[in-house]
Amino acid sequence: GAFSYQSINALTENSQQVVHTQKVIETGAEIISKVKDLETGQRGYLLSGKEGYLEPYTDALVSVGGTIDRLQKLTEDNEAQQKRIIELKSLVALKVEKLRDLIETRRHKGLAEAAKEILTNSGKETMDHIRDVVDEIKNDDRRLLAIRNRKTDESTKTAVSVIVTGGILSLLVLLGALVIVNLAESERMRTNLKLENQNRIRAGLIALGEKMAGD
Repeated sequence: GAFSYQSINALTENSQQVVHTQKVIETGAEIISKVKDLETGQRGYLLSGKEGYLEPYTDALVSVGGTIDRLQKLTEDNEAQQKRIIELKSLVALKVEKLRDLIETRRHKGLAEAAKEILTNSGKETMDHIRDVVDEIKNDDRRLLAIRNRKTDESTKTAVSVIVTGGILSLLVLLGALVIVNLAESERMRTNLKLENQNRIRAGLIALGEKMAGD
């Protein structure tokens, strides 16, 4: 009854948490992918000077902020994750600024000047920092995922146990009811048989008495 409902409800809740954690991990990986697209587009433009090579950069620039916001929404119940995402936003903004500066240098001053700035640009360091923060976010949720998976396994076993136990109890109740019905029916048949025998004896005695009276 109530315990069975609670067990199944716990199983459903834990399963939903597992899906949620997987979304956090996937969204973190998506952010890294978009930052890589920013780099790819910028690199192509720096080497070629052709605006068409900026397409991956432009597409990622439009969407990366929304992806980070989605991750922030997914982890709104986790204070530690929220702090990491605030740091991540700042790092991505800094990364975009550095990429944009090099693009503008290449566009207005040429490849040679852009190459000079690359030597002093700390873009790689920023990217490494972004990866570190995203890894922290993903690892923290992997840890939570492991805990939630264990809880899901426990809830599954409990729910199955409750269902099986409940089924066995229901079967026992049904068998008990059948036994009682059969006993009652047997007793009724025995009573009827006893009454029939008594009636036969009574009828025989009456018939015998009538015969003797007639003689």
